Amino acid sequence: MHTVSKVVIGIGIIVIIIGIILIATAGSDFEENLEEGIIY
Repeated sequence: MHTVSKVVIGIGIIVIIIGIILIATAGSDFEENLEEGIIY
């Protein structure tokens, strides 16, 4: 159970970080930033 809970918490943290990035880049050209993030 401890391993499962750690995985769930880890996924939750990743989702929160991605959400913050999406909010931060929403004001500018988001698709370009996303493509640059993938390329680099």
